[in-house]
Amino acid sequence: MQFKQALAPEKGFDLSKINTHYMHRRRLRKEKMVLRYGEVIFLSARDQNNDYQSDILSYARYSLMETMVIATNMSNEIKKFYVDMSQLLPTFKKAYTNNTVVMIKNVISDEKEPEYFFLREFIE
Repeated sequence: MQFKQALAPEKGFDLSKINTHYMHRRRLRKEKMVLRYGEVIFLSARDQNNDYQSDILSYARYSLMETMVIATNMSNEIKKFYVDMSQLLPTFKKAYTNNTVVMIKNVISDEKEPEYFFLREFIE
């Protein structure tokens, strides 16, 4: 009870929202085998000037059937950045052809329809 009072909503924390957030992440990890068993490939985040963003944690989990790219802003600021996918290129070139179709889908928010690209378009 003391813990809940210390993290009361008036101090900026809503335990029900935090619980919902982690329930969703646990469900996602259970549904997506790549998040449990996929190879980890570390990626870098860059800003519009192509400068490395050290406070963005970005990596991919790769399996032959699925790749998930995860990027987490570890700072307290809202940041615009892109994830440099070049570290995935050697892995993708070994496993796929340039004519492979890639489906891009936001698994956190299903509001948008998936987008489709050829592999070479996606990497570029």
